[in-house]
Amino acid sequence: MSEQKENIISTRIGGLGSSDAAMCYNIGQRGFLTQSDNFRIAVMLGIEQPIQFSNVGTRLGDEIEEKLFNYLKELYPNIISNPYYKSETLSMHYKFDIFNHIDYEFEDHKIIKWFENKAVITNVDDTISHYFYQICWHQMLLSEKAKEKGLPAQLLLSHYDTNSSVSADEMNVDKW
Repeated sequence: MSEQKENIISTRIGGLGSSDAAMCYNIGQRGFLTQSDNFRIAVMLGIEQPIQFSNVGTRLGDEIEEKLFNYLKELYPNIISNPYYKSETLSMHYKFDIFNHIDYEFEDHKIIKWFENKAVITNVDDTISHYFYQICWHQMLLSEKAKEKGLPAQLLLSHYDTNSSVSADEMNVDKW
């Protein structure tokens, strides 16, 4: 496992990230925790270990993410992959970390751009619907960071439907 992936997994203890956004919303709507919610909270508290898995879909997603990062590096030479951002304000308020690992971040003296990449088996509308709360979480933290720095911000979503069974080497990212 890469050092970057280990770092992302290690932050799952002690806080909630964008992948927990739908869970947080659903808990608020339901008023109770499901068994899955309880497990995630136990991971956050360090009582349970995060479940790690890999399959063809996750490996293809990682492959696509790497290819897209290399393409974006040509456009934005100082872009970084999977940076960690923690909201100091929200973390202090809730007494646990509220954080984010966006797929890619570009920042210069004019703007902050966050890119969220989804390599999934759904069309773009279904993907936006499925990841709506995660996208909102990203926007909330990006807006906070941009305000702190006095810069405008832009959140971009890249979508790749993996149903085409094309490897990342075969895809033409120039058409995106």
